[in-house]
Amino acid sequence: MVIISAGIGTLINYLIKRSQTPENLMYCSNNNSLTSDGWPIWNSSDPRVYGINDTTADGSPPLKSVNFYYFYDTASLLSSTSAPGASLLSAKHSCVFWFGDEYPQNSKIYELNANLNASGKIDSTYIPPPDGGWIAQFTKLLSGSGSFDTTAFSQFLQFQQASWAIVGAKSGLEPALGFLNNVGPISEAQATVLLQNVTHILEPTYSVSSGLLGAVSQRAYINLTDSSKGYSLSNLALVPYFVRNNSLSSDDDLDTLLQEYLDDIIVGLAALNKSILLQPSKDQSAAALEAFYLSADAITAEMPYG
Repeated sequence: MVIISAGIGTLINYLIKRSQTPENLMYCSNNNSLTSDGWPIWNSSDPRVYGINDTTADGSPPLKSVNFYYFYDTASLLSSTSAPGASLLSAKHSCVFWFGDEYPQNSKIYELNANLNASGKIDSTYIPPPDGGWIAQFTKLLSGSGSFDTTAFSQFLQFQQASWAIVGAKSGLEPALGFLNNVGPISEAQATVLLQNVTHILEPTYSVSSGLLGAVSQRAYINLTDSSKGYSLSNLALVPYFVRNNSLSSDDDLDTLLQEYLDDIIVGLAALNKSILLQPSKDQSAAALEAFYLSADAITAEMPYG
């Protein structure tokens, strides 16, 4: 058994050395490893990464600073020659998350100031945005300026949250609970007007007429469509919103309703073409991944909280 274990260990070490170049990384660094537009540089081998050109006395890899963190596992280390789907077991993540505009932001360590105004903060990712905000970057994408980072866009599609919930209240408590209804799709023209003054969305005040739910701040969920002509802004939706269901009389009723939604989500996801996910990461194109995430997002956005 000892001999077998030693042999397996030697094999694993050999495969790791063969398939992965050693790196010396400082994750979530306060050194600037961002593009000119303020995007994190997701490829740690990019020549723009801070420290990549430094030399070390002992010949060890230079200490490179990156403004994100990620994790590896055995499967992702072997992704270039791995079985299909193994590359899904690794991911890139933001260094910072926040919830609400009163949460501390722009610390000197983990997040560089993106110099945002109110409209730039309205996206629903709750992660550090590029300079000018996510919506400004979408404007560049739609204008075809060529400065949009497709890899970072793929990350955004995974972070954006289309949150909504089904709620109910005991008889007599409905006015106190209040409402925050789904206003429906907001067109690009309507969004232009809306974003001129977003204080009432980001910082709503309590009103007896709209109750507790009416005092919940909202953000914009961006719906994009993908076609042979490229991406286009379909519409915006304000989230979260709440759907009142007066037929709910118990927790079991709510669980049953949520299960029905979940069943529909599972059926929808099962019907997607997932061939891009079954390819080794070296063969996956950013455009194909983005198209898949857009399709998956449209389905999962139909799942409520409860």
